[in-house]
Amino acid sequence: MRIFLDRITRDLSRLEMAFAVILISGLIWVIFQRSVVLLAHAERAYIQATIANLQRGLTMTMLEMILTKNYERIASLDGANPFEQAASSHRTAFDTAYASAVPAEEKITYEAPERYLGVLTDPDLTALQKGRWYFDGDNKELVYLVEYDRYFDAPGQPPPARIRFKARLQFHDINGNGKFDLTDKPSTMTLKSLNEYKWSF
Repeated sequence: MRIFLDRITRDLSRLEMAFAVILISGLIWVIFQRSVVLLAHAERAYIQATIANLQRGLTMTMLEMILTKNYERIASLDGANPFEQAASSHRTAFDTAYASAVPAEEKITYEAPERYLGVLTDPDLTALQKGRWYFDGDNKELVYLVEYDRYFDAPGQPPPARIRFKARLQFHDINGNGKFDLTDKPSTMTLKSLNEYKWSF
């Protein structure tokens, strides 16, 4: 009888251990899935913050051109590389406002983030690392390759998952010819998404 009870106890112990392993594995899976969702949320926030900063850089560049009456160059901002313009806006803002008052070694500089791959022409998108930016030199577009594409959808766009942006000069077209001329009045710079997309968490 005792041997029979011992065997039952051992079998129950194995069963309890199996249930414990299954339970722990399930909890680990849930935690992993939740952490991936949080990373996808963070990626979305990162994209939004980067675009906002780049748009401010474009606007600062445009304002600097207006203040210095460099109207001929304003038209070049339409379709410009936002990362290059952001660097330019930081340099010009410093040079015009602080160069005479702040020592050279204390200059504020701007560098494109490590995730920026530079200007590419006809790249093999499948060979590029996800979570990276690049400027399409052919189409004059800023492209971001989505890393957590499981939660991202861009209807009608073939893989890989990506978001395309383009710098647009907004202006009052006084002469009505559809392009910016010296007689027109620039209003602002925008960095518009060229493709519809959504995040689903």
